[in-house]
Formats: sequence, structure tokens, C-alpha cells
Amino acid sequence: MKILVSACLLGENCKYNGGNNLSGAVVSYVKGHEVIEICPEMLAGMRCPRPPVE
Repeated sequence: MKILVSACLLGENCKYNGGNNLSGAVVSYVKGHEVIEICPEMLAGMRCPRPPVE
């Protein structure tokens, strides 16, 4: 099964502040599956790091 996951949840430093939102629960859930990592913000052309969008 292919699973699409936000890259920051897998530990990729692509969050607005240059960090990530690593989630052990997500990493455990996708183990053994084909994972497609994406960062929606980067795909939209936003840079990293950048000021927060509020």
C-alpha cells in the first residue's frame, strides 16, 4: 500500500522555521509500506525557513 505523508511528520526539516514535526506514531504506522513524502508548502513555492503564515 502506498501512503502519502507530510515530510515534516517523518522528520524532514521543511517546516516554516526550518524544523520538523517528527511523529513516532506516524513513523511506526508507515513502517513496511511504500511512503510518498511531500511537503505541501514547499510544493506551493514557499521557502524554508520563512516567516509564519498567520
